[in-house]
Amino acid sequence: MTTGSLAECVGSVDQCWTGKDDTALNRLRPDYQELCAMIAAVKAKAEEGVEGFSEHLDAVSKTERCLALLSAFRHKAERIEREMWST
Repeated sequence: MTTGSLAECVGSVDQCWTGKDDTALNRLRPDYQELCAMIAAVKAKAEEGVEGFSEHLDAVSKTERCLALLSAFRHKAERIEREMWST
């Protein structure tokens, strides 16, 4: 068990993530690919420069689907943190 933060735990997992893990997560959670696509779109826009980025980020982040995915992610992260630190 770790005594670090959720961010440290995620960072640790991120370093060990493989293509097989990605494939498994895509199979278990089809909405994962959609979230990855949204993140990729934001990253691509960020690489284009500052002009237009704020508007793009606002537009993406305010869509009903994005808000639902972010809400679900927050709830899962909170549950995981509670489970990690309550043992």
